[in-house]
Amino acid sequence: MPAAPVVTGEFLQAGEFQAKALFSEPYPIVSTVHPVAHMERAEIDRLALDALDAIAGRLAAKSS
Repeated sequence: MPAAPVVTGEFLQAGEFQAKALFSEPYPIVSTVHPVAHMERAEIDRLALDALDAIAGRLAAKSS
């Protein structure tokens, strides 16, 4: 099942580490800015829209 993990930049290295431990080949992770906890709803919406192409590409990618 296709998946599109999304993390903030602060957690990208940890996500890549986990992906490497779980999968034999690179597993693309979508990254956004950090931190997001203080953001207003409109800012979060903008982040989601900015990441949409990367997320859609990941979901449409052929999985092994």
